[in-house]
Amino acid sequence: MSVRPALYVSLMLAFSFTNLSSQQFEPEITANTARWSGQIGDAFELGEGEEQNAAFATILGLIDQAIADEVENENPLAFLQKGQAHMFRGEFVEADLAFDRAEELYPDYFNEAGMGPVSTGEARNGAWTMAFQEGAEYLGQQDFGQAAEYFKMANELYSRRPEAFMNLAVAQQSSGDIEGSIESWYGAVEVMENPEFTPEDPADVAQWESYLPMSKGNLGSLLSSIPERAEEAIGILQQVVEEDPENSSAQGTLAMLLAQSGAGDDAMAIFDDILASNEGTWQDYYNAGITLYQAEDWERSARAFQKLLANAPMYRDAMDYRVWSLYQAGQYAEQIEVSNALLEIDPNNETILRFHYQALSSEGRGEEAQPTLERLLGLQFALDAMTLAPAPEGGSVSGYFINKALDPGTTVKLSFTYYDGGGNSIGNTELEVEAPGVDGETTFNLSFEADVPVLGYSYEVMQ
Repeated sequence: MSVRPALYVSLMLAFSFTNLSSQQFEPEITANTARWSGQIGDAFELGEGEEQNAAFATILGLIDQAIADEVENENPLAFLQKGQAHMFRGEFVEADLAFDRAEELYPDYFNEAGMGPVSTGEARNGAWTMAFQEGAEYLGQQDFGQAAEYFKMANELYSRRPEAFMNLAVAQQSSGDIEGSIESWYGAVEVMENPEFTPEDPADVAQWESYLPMSKGNLGSLLSSIPERAEEAIGILQQVVEEDPENSSAQGTLAMLLAQSGAGDDAMAIFDDILASNEGTWQDYYNAGITLYQAEDWERSARAFQKLLANAPMYRDAMDYRVWSLYQAGQYAEQIEVSNALLEIDPNNETILRFHYQALSSEGRGEEAQPTLERLLGLQFALDAMTLAPAPEGGSVSGYFINKALDPGTTVKLSFTYYDGGGNSIGNTELEVEAPGVDGETTFNLSFEADVPVLGYSYEVMQ
């Protein structure tokens, strides 16, 4: 099927629908509409291509002429057929206008076919499917602007299905239109919660039942990123959690928002539920750990990062936060185990070396504390504030290189190994840093290329 670009501008048609009678007219099978019906069927049988496109163009010429000659200008069936011909040519704006006129002439046409073969509601649903498929194709090509235009057109044609709203929300978010995406998620939810739009097919009902919590969750997540809409997000996410108490992602976001809003007790109750579950993702436990850390709830924070490390054992940043939390909680014996493991993969971490030394000293383990102190005092350089940013494929780490005792201009080569969620090595990359002046610092950023998210890293000093 030849489809024109989805640039939906205001169209000037060859004829006008304005100033026509508001009297109701029922669809009428005339010699013209009977002939056009057969021609439409014949054109459809041609299959997609230039020949079919030309056939529908010929049919449109006949219909438009009959309307212009005021022969079929008051017959809703003629406008239904006009819409169908436009639809099969991929001219969805024109199809929508034709269906609109058919429904103006016969207001019951959306639900009742009258003497015609189908209702406009059925025809619109068919056009919706075609526009949706075009949008999905563009979405698969990551052409989010074109995809959004087709999904919008699908919603104009038939607004009683949620899928176009949902995919429009994805396209808009992907192109940076967060407000538009929020509005589209609201549209999807509104459709699915309207009992008049409930599909008859049990399989479709089941599909909508899975779509609804997902749509609300995405809506709540987007709203949570806008501070002035936090209260709105809380309301949506509370619905999600009430309907699905096992949704750890929604729980975590809701708990963070409640903590920020001052509802600390409610937030902590949710965090307890998250920490009591083993079904959360590493993101759920990371978000819980960060929020609890910021609230200085050291024991809960340490438990959250422990849960994360059970899901991603080489997540260095989680080890780092866990050491800090255990140190602040005074749980030195457990902290020593974690900081010792962390120093094996992050050997030039000055802060963790200091915490490790202090914990050993507090536990009376002087024989182990002394070499740690010597190592701390003998650091030639330190890596500080390293932060992992996982991506759907790969990731990156950024941080600071601090010169402790190297001659300025010295080149330091580091070999980084990165890991997947199971703690398996999935690649290596090298980083060269030129030392700044003594006690000076320089930033670095290193990308990891992989087919899966990078959920951990370590490094060795090569020279």
